[in-house]
Amino acid sequence: MGVPIDEPLNCANLLRRNVVEAWGIPHDRFFAVSSREEDALASVQDHERRIANTGGLDVIVLGLGQNGHLGFNEPGSGEDSDGRVLDLEPSSIEANRKWFGGQYAPAQGATVGLKTILAARHVLVMAYGTHKSAAVREMIQGPRSAACPASFLQGHPESHVYVDEAAAAQLDRQHGNK
Repeated sequence: MGVPIDEPLNCANLLRRNVVEAWGIPHDRFFAVSSREEDALASVQDHERRIANTGGLDVIVLGLGQNGHLGFNEPGSGEDSDGRVLDLEPSSIEANRKWFGGQYAPAQGATVGLKTILAARHVLVMAYGTHKSAAVREMIQGPRSAACPASFLQGHPESHVYVDEAAAAQLDRQHGNK
């Protein structure tokens, strides 16, 4: 939240450019969550309703947060959480500051809930770099816990994780697949 609507690096514009336009999806089939503070909560609630009314998500693609968040469902988020606006942890604020080249460092985010993410038929999670290695380990090998919201994917029948060697560095190679 708090990132201008016309900022090229905001989530809606990235998705519009790299998915909707790149894949030829009709613009009237793309629904973005607003980053405007006054619209964000209503926007994410409308988004959740639209998803529920169409029978849920077939596929959701997510990046793994350095602190184990998924879609800004920060540590402490329950697996039954709904879409909402929430305060971001310092590591997420700093990651946003870097992403936006120091211009913006939002302290709040709007997100679909873990309930919606976990109900998706297929979940794809990507994590790259050594700064994500602890989160990858906790997601895959740690206990299922709100301390690492991504760990709730351990119970999902069709979750797939894509990592590079650096992000996988802390995994116990003897652990095997879960």
